[in-house]
Amino acid sequence: QKGDKVQTWSSSNKKWLEGTVEDVLTEAYSSGGLTMPKGSVRIRVSTGLRYVKPENVVSLKLALYVMVVAPGAGTGLNGEVYKELGEDVQTRVEMCGSRGANYDRYPECWQNGKPAPNLETFAKELLGKPLGDVLVLGSRGGQVVLPRFWRKLGDQVPPAVVINGGCAMNLPGPKIAWPQQAVTMMLMGAEDFFKGKKSSAEYLTASKSYVPP
Repeated sequence: QKGDKVQTWSSSNKKWLEGTVEDVLTEAYSSGGLTMPKGSVRIRVSTGLRYVKPENVVSLKLALYVMVVAPGAGTGLNGEVYKELGEDVQTRVEMCGSRGANYDRYPECWQNGKPAPNLETFAKELLGKPLGDVLVLGSRGGQVVLPRFWRKLGDQVPPAVVINGGCAMNLPGPKIAWPQQAVTMMLMGAEDFFKGKKSSAEYLTASKSYVPP
């Protein structure tokens, strides 16, 4: 789709060229002896424009779509990392939501939680769009948003990288089963906020107890 980062093979250069989809033709196009059927993809590369016919679209290499759930994902502290990731031609990073928005608060079932809009309703909004190839969440995003994805999609949730162990604890509200097949990787540092007064070994053991065998 328009805006996607892709790689297209150049037979003359014998290499993959990095590019961005400018348009998908809704009707046939003809100019200067070049004729392209409806459905062809117009791609901007460093050397100019390239067109890929519909039957050859499968030859394009799509960039990895990384969906970052911004509330709790450390978009400030980790801003340079996200920026660098977004500049990589092999990835397309989308920041979903923003820290401090009116929905950036826990739902009512949490201590000091608030009615809608909150992170639960925000999660429901996100479920109305493609979730991407990889998810990145952290803190309250891992505690509220990811479990709502699990409840709706189960094993179909894309691989998720969770900053800290917020999703692996006794969470308030209705119990949501941790999917058996969905891949979740938690980045748990020695100063993890949810560690509390536990030792690192105790915290790791407690977190693992919430993960299916």
